[in-house]
Formats: sequence, C-alpha cells, structure tokens
Amino acid sequence: MLPLYTDTNFATISPKSQEEARIALNQLLEGGGLGSEYRGWLNLPFAEPALLEEIETVARDLHTRTECVVCIGIGGSYLGAKAVIEALTPPSFCGETPSLLFAGHHLDSCYLSHLQNYLKGKSFGIIYISKSGGTLEPSIAFHQLRHLLVENAKGDEEVTRNNIVVITDPEHGSLRAIATQEGYRSFSIPPSVGGRYSVLSAVGLLPLAYCDIDIRKLLHGARDLASAISRGEDEAVMPLLSYAGWRIEEYRKGKKIEIFSTFSSALHSLQEWWKQLFAESEGKNGKGIFSTTATFSTDLHSLGQWIQDGERSIIETMVSVEESPENDVVIQGEEHFKDGLDYLTGRSLHWVNRQAEEATCIAHSEGGVPLFRIKLPRLDEYNLGMLILFFEMAAGVSGYMMQINPFDQPGVEAYKQKMNQLLEKPV
Repeated sequence: MLPLYTDTNFATISPKSQEEARIALNQLLEGGGLGSEYRGWLNLPFAEPALLEEIETVARDLHTRTECVVCIGIGGSYLGAKAVIEALTPPSFCGETPSLLFAGHHLDSCYLSHLQNYLKGKSFGIIYISKSGGTLEPSIAFHQLRHLLVENAKGDEEVTRNNIVVITDPEHGSLRAIATQEGYRSFSIPPSVGGRYSVLSAVGLLPLAYCDIDIRKLLHGARDLASAISRGEDEAVMPLLSYAGWRIEEYRKGKKIEIFSTFSSALHSLQEWWKQLFAESEGKNGKGIFSTTATFSTDLHSLGQWIQDGERSIIETMVSVEESPENDVVIQGEEHFKDGLDYLTGRSLHWVNRQAEEATCIAHSEGGVPLFRIKLPRLDEYNLGMLILFFEMAAGVSGYMMQINPFDQPGVEAYKQKMNQLLEKPV
C-alpha cells in the first residue's frame, strides 16, 4: 500500500478526463510525444549504486574539508534540494550554523555581499550546478565566490580544486570545459533531463547528501511510485490520473490559476519548486495554468479574503501532513488572565492546525473553489521522494493533455536576449 493518497471529497473528475489523462500517461511512459527525448528523469529513481556511493563519498569528503558549502545554481539547479532540506531540517533560528548556503539564484548585490562577508576566513566549499555554465546569475556568483575561496585558502591550488564540485553537461558547455581545465570533481546532468526535473539526479542528491539527508530513501519513495505506475497498479495510477485530469478539466472550464496551499510551513520551498515545475512545463503557446502558492494559516490573513470571495478563476491543490511531529507543542493553560483560550488547554498544536486545515477545505469548497487534497502520512525522505515524482509525472501528463511540450521553456530566453543587449554582451 503506497502511503501517498488523495482525498477527492472536494473535487470532481469526469470519467472522460480520467481516460484522457490515461492516454497522456501512456504517451509519457512509452514516448512519442512532444519532447519525449527529455524524459530521462523517469529513470532517475533507478540510479546505479555506484553513482550513489560516489555522491555520498564526495559529500563526506566535503564535510571533512569545509565548515559549510555554497550551492550555486538557479531554478531547477537549486530549488529541489532546498525544498527537501527545508522540509526535513530544523529552521535556522534553532541555533545550528547553516551547513549549506545558496547563491546564484538572483542578482541581488546586498545578498551576495552579506554572503561574502560571512564566508571570509572560513573554509568553505562550492557545488556549482549549471547545465551550460552560461547562465548569468550563477556565473557571477561562481566568479565572486571562487575568488574568495582562493583568498581564504591563501592561494593553495589543491584546497581550491578539492573544495569545488561541478555538476553540468557530461560533454558540452563552458562549465564542462572549466571543470576539465581546472581538475574539479564533477557529476553529469543527463542530457535527457531538464533542470526542473533534475532533483533526483546528482543536482539534488549531492547537496542533500552533504546535509546528511538519506538520498537512498528519497529515491526509494520515487522508485516505489514509478514501479507501481509502470505495473498499472490502481493505487498509484488513479491518484495521478485524477489530479492531472482534474486540473485540465477545471482549466477548460475557465479556471486559470492554481494555488498550491499547505498548513505545513516546512513545505514552503517545495511550493517554490512546484511553482517552477508547472509554470515552465505548461506556460507556452498561449496556454497554461498560472501557478502560485499560499502557506496557511499565515496567508489566510492576507490572501484568504480573495480566495474565499474573489473571482472564481482558481483551483486549489492542498498538501497535508497527517502525522504529528515528534516535538509537537501542547497548549498550556494560563490562570492569571482570561482570554477565552481555556478550551484548548492540553490540546496539541498539530491537532489545532489540522482542524484549521479541515475548516479551510470546507470553507473554500463551499465558496466555489475546486480543491484537490494530497495527503502525506509524515514528512520524511521516502514520502518526499514519492511526492516529487508524483508532481513531475502530473506535469508531464497535464502538458500532453494540453497538447504542448512539457519539457522545454522557450519563453525563458526572451528576457535573456533583451538583458544581454542592455548589458552590451559581445555577440
């Protein structure tokens, strides 16, 4: 029995849409559809043990050499790893020194300046992730941080070389050439895997292994789902067909916005990863659902009014975490003043959160928001691996139902071309 399951009490899916989704799923699994040469991510859960051992060995070596590591990348080159790390590790205010930092995901000078100041004098490593090496944001970050790394190492070329790991195309691109020239350790991004589908490759696995996250369990969850779907098992296939079919059915009714909501703040970065996954996969040829997110109950006090009473152009995908955390908070009573909270004395905060979630589902559904709920029994590597692959496959199926290529992103180049003109980049 797969632990990931869906609650369709608030969603309706027609048999016609489910059947259309089934045809699209077969197209995804068997090939022949648009962009089918970029379906290599379907094989990532079945990684060779030798690759995993190499990733774990390099991660351990970085641990011994460094106080922290900076993961340089943008979009799919960092969002997946950040999503899993944030879901499975304590918040930064718990007092633990962050072991994995991020750079190259924007052009904010203040952020990079603060990061450089933090790293001065420290023994740090770099994991530089870019398929080509030509993307501006990570390229600038790598130039700056490599210079600082050399400075901190007092010019020791061996320290610099051993503290940098590159993840890039196996043969082509400027970053592959740099890695070869400088003798950096490297891993390959399979040519058949796009950035937003790469979290289960070395792109995500090396940063995760550095953070002591069990990458084998992560892949185990994804592998169990992939195997069950390939065998045609209903408990795996039907939730996928229902979700993809529901999304497209509602889109054709005029629902143009999808909100990924959750009552688990630990899933914030997963929401950001999901946003890129669906926006880049679907937003082309004048089509696509606009992907956005809301973290409750916080956003019930900002977006809540619009979701409840605004234009009925939205659908909502809610991800729930069933099991109480080990460190669940028990609400204490207070005798010194009366604020009407006595009725919750002794209750767990997770239980209160779950009641708020259930109430929100009912209210939004009654307010005319089609809602699809995905339930995880707990937050761990196994369940996150399964959820990641579930969303990736849903993006592929939805794209084929829209009759578009879900694996390219031609529109991303438009701003780059204009920016390069303004930056006077040589042709």
